[in-house]
Amino acid sequence: MRPDRSRPLLAALAAFVLAIVFGVAASAPAGAQPASPPAKTPAAPANPWVFDASEPTVLRLDGTIAAGSADAFEAALAAHPGITTLVLRGDGASQAETIAIATRVRDLRLSTRIEAGDYCYLACGIVFLAGPERVAEGILCVAVLFADTVDLERAQLDLADFIELVMSFDLTPELLSSVVETSSGGAYCFSPHEIARFGVDAPVRNAPDGWNATPYAVLYEQPHEDAPEGTAWPSFTAVSHWSLEEGTNGPEIRLVAEVPDLGITVTVTIAADPAVTDRDNRGTLVTLRAETPEGFHGGGIGTLDALLSRVNEATAGIGGFYDARPTGNPGEFTVHVEGDLAWPFARVHFSRRWLSFILGYETGSRNELLIEVGEEGRAVIDQAYTAWDAMAPATPPARPAKQ
Repeated sequence: MRPDRSRPLLAALAAFVLAIVFGVAASAPAGAQPASPPAKTPAAPANPWVFDASEPTVLRLDGTIAAGSADAFEAALAAHPGITTLVLRGDGASQAETIAIATRVRDLRLSTRIEAGDYCYLACGIVFLAGPERVAEGILCVAVLFADTVDLERAQLDLADFIELVMSFDLTPELLSSVVETSSGGAYCFSPHEIARFGVDAPVRNAPDGWNATPYAVLYEQPHEDAPEGTAWPSFTAVSHWSLEEGTNGPEIRLVAEVPDLGITVTVTIAADPAVTDRDNRGTLVTLRAETPEGFHGGGIGTLDALLSRVNEATAGIGGFYDARPTGNPGEFTVHVEGDLAWPFARVHFSRRWLSFILGYETGSRNELLIEVGEEGRAVIDQAYTAWDAMAPATPPARPAKQ
């Protein structure tokens, strides 16, 4: 039975993400009647579970969690009572099947593992987190799973059950928030640093020295449009550094990211703009400058398709700022965010765990620079906004006397 004291929290978490469900329901025309679906042959129950007698304590998930997967899971456990570990590779979006499987994993205290080179998305990720002992050597991505219904009351109850289950796992607050803040329209994928820091692995594996201080950053290059489908995006390690600098109109946040293998340096400056104005209407000015070496294979940075925008994996569903405009200087762009509503939004956005910059080469290819904000970045952001909030409102300029 759900304790009464948990209901307010569950309701708040459910309300946080229920807007997506409401949007689906509201999109139907008033009074519209659903059309009768064509007759279909019932699909065979999904059985993504694989048992190999050479590994008598291991059961593998290799595929999609869908209708019938929970029953197949129970059948595998009954047929092989010595199973203690699940090795996971797959995905899925069925809320009911996922809740049933993850509940059994939690209650039986089965260990879970994602092997190097494998992936575990969405439903698979929730099953992975249900294990009290977890090892993620491959890719782990999670998200809230919604029931397939447009009944808002039913959807809210189902969502509360899902969140209650996840809250019963052995998860740190940051890890839990990564799950419940991410809608089913996207996924939150964990970096190696987050896997160590958030307690994704339990017990935590030995992490490299400095994993808690050095933000994770990487640049992905999108293959050219005529590259074969499925071509992997080349990735390059990046190094980032945050600082608080004194600018023309007060303190400025400075983020410098370098990609040594490509010779790219990206400098992002975030400032209050204008620095002295009435506090309710203060804006934020973001400037990005990308420098490339002479003879760069991409021909330089020609476009900035989206600035500080990551609407799925990296920012857990938080969108970004668009309409970046070139300044006239090579590789430099600006975005001006105005108004009192934008002020708190900007602070929240900059303080997310990740920032993302979508840069276009002059040759037409694109790249994406992903930077984990980390403790260094968050501290600088907090210092800057504290200083900006303390600025005294300026006296409006005097109007010319009427003639």
